[in-house]
Amino acid sequence: MKLLSKERISSLGAILVLTAILAVLATMQFRWSKEISQAASVRLHADLQSSMVAFRQDFNRELSTDSLAIQPHGALDTKAKLSAYADRIDAWRRTASHPDLVSDVYIWNPSAPSSAQLLKLNFETRQFHPAEWPLNFSQLHETLEQRYSDLADVVRHLPPLSNLPRDAVRGRGGFERPSLWAAVQTIPVLVHPIFERNLSPRRGFAPPSCVIVQLSADVLQGHLLPELAERYFRGSEGFIFRVAVLAGDESGRLVYSSDSDFGKANIQAADASINLIGPPAFGPGPGPTTGVGTGSGFGFFGGAGRGLQPGPPDSGDRRFPEHGAASLPRIEPMRVGAEYGGWRLAVQHRNGSLEAAVNSLWRRNLIISLCVLLVLAATTGIMAISANRAQRLARLQMDFVTGVSHELRTPLAVISSAAENIADGVVDNKQQMVRYGNVIKAQCRQLMSLVEQLLLFAATREKRYRYDFRVLEVKEILESALSATSGLISSAGFVVEQYVEPALPKVKGDLGALSQALQNLITNAVKYGDRSRWLGIWARAGEAELNEIQILVEDRGSGISTGELQHIFEPFYRSPSATASQIHGTGLGLPLAKNIAEAMGGHISATSEPGSGSTFILHLPIAEIGEPPAPVEADPRHTDEAKVTHTA
Repeated sequence: MKLLSKERISSLGAILVLTAILAVLATMQFRWSKEISQAASVRLHADLQSSMVAFRQDFNRELSTDSLAIQPHGALDTKAKLSAYADRIDAWRRTASHPDLVSDVYIWNPSAPSSAQLLKLNFETRQFHPAEWPLNFSQLHETLEQRYSDLADVVRHLPPLSNLPRDAVRGRGGFERPSLWAAVQTIPVLVHPIFERNLSPRRGFAPPSCVIVQLSADVLQGHLLPELAERYFRGSEGFIFRVAVLAGDESGRLVYSSDSDFGKANIQAADASINLIGPPAFGPGPGPTTGVGTGSGFGFFGGAGRGLQPGPPDSGDRRFPEHGAASLPRIEPMRVGAEYGGWRLAVQHRNGSLEAAVNSLWRRNLIISLCVLLVLAATTGIMAISANRAQRLARLQMDFVTGVSHELRTPLAVISSAAENIADGVVDNKQQMVRYGNVIKAQCRQLMSLVEQLLLFAATREKRYRYDFRVLEVKEILESALSATSGLISSAGFVVEQYVEPALPKVKGDLGALSQALQNLITNAVKYGDRSRWLGIWARAGEAELNEIQILVEDRGSGISTGELQHIFEPFYRSPSATASQIHGTGLGLPLAKNIAEAMGGHISATSEPGSGSTFILHLPIAEIGEPPAPVEADPRHTDEAKVTHTA
């Protein structure tokens, strides 16, 4: 087994080390991208929760601010108090940010005569007038009646007011006046009980009246909710999340949606949800809100013993706990009948889910990272290939220098030897002098041809050679090449068969350059086809759609292997078999012919079969596109029309 060279072993080792490094980097990159995606998931969930809490707070602040402005300061049991209360509401409407959010204001007094229990505010006249219960208030009416009935039962079991300490029922130490509102989001309305500020033992207890504020669904859906959604869930390129607000349980109605396709049908797939009124109750989706508002949601109409209790004597105005630095009213959800009418905010990422967005981000980062690694791997591979090619080129150049040195040394040695013989008087007659002169002349021509070929290759390689383009006959090119190589063909004892198809179109090019390219092909065929001493040169029309002329140079020599065939047009390349057979050459003939053919707008192709010979084809474009001649069916190389131009 042939041992690997030291350079090849080192190159293979470097490639293996780089491959291992890239594998380690890819593994680390994968783990890093996973960690980044997990951190991004935590951050996105936290940001989403923060935005939803801010949405809820702003929504509650808007309702609480309006409720505080509308909230009465005491009993509305006289026309003067009602008129003053109407003026307060009118003043608020002139300065409120969303005055149309309140569509109607009602006052319900269960102690009043039945015809005057429900009063409705006329915003134009600023007067309260008796009104009928709206149809959508029917369940609310029943619920309030039931709560007041329950409250009356509680009051009947309390000790008489006359038995309570005086400070407990008079002045500021009386019954608590809560700053609390109840929300029925399915209508939607806000309800607030009106407790008397001061109670007297002589008056006893009367059920409190209620303020019922009806909210405009159009303002909620068209202004308030869209503004909040834009503020917290919209980016520079549009909504990042799809937003919806649902009123009621799972089967409740859709109050607002930022997208037409995000509704009750697919809202269960939301990333997160939160109650807008009452306890936040975060959840992955809307879901039922059991456990929230299971009572009335309004402590003063709720269970026994809640809401109406005697206060301890003190000198302050004792209130129920309130939210925020501004002591805004607290709003809680209220169950009406069997249905819980909570508002619930549901949010879903535009990619389908927050996890899908995180996975998309992870895939994008992973693809970018892998692309970087692939670029690094490709760069490493290119560097390795370039280094290998540089080494190979260096070897070829060394072989070229060796070959050129040999090609130069042979004629110089012959010239030097002949000159020494003449100078030393070995040549003593005219006949010998003529023979020596012919030898020197032949070697000088060979030397000049070698130098000219080197200079021509350098000029064509650097694109510095200037060609004299003109329209040429194909026969003219062949005759020029055969004339220049006739001495080589004759001395080698080759038989040349030549055939040119009749009426071939003309080609455009430089006669000298094309002749030189064809000479190189002929010389190459003579060098490697010496066993059969046969050479064929054919000119024919190419395929009609290519509009080209083909000149073939064929030999019956040893042929070229498939592995060597792909390298024969590379500069300085010489096959190992040619080197082993000590066939003279520089490795520039075929590359020079290729450069010339490409400069003429054509190219050179080659086919070969080891042991059977090789065929080189010079493809040249025709000068004028016309009707190409019909291809010859019979192979002219096997007909009597083939012309033998040289014989041994």
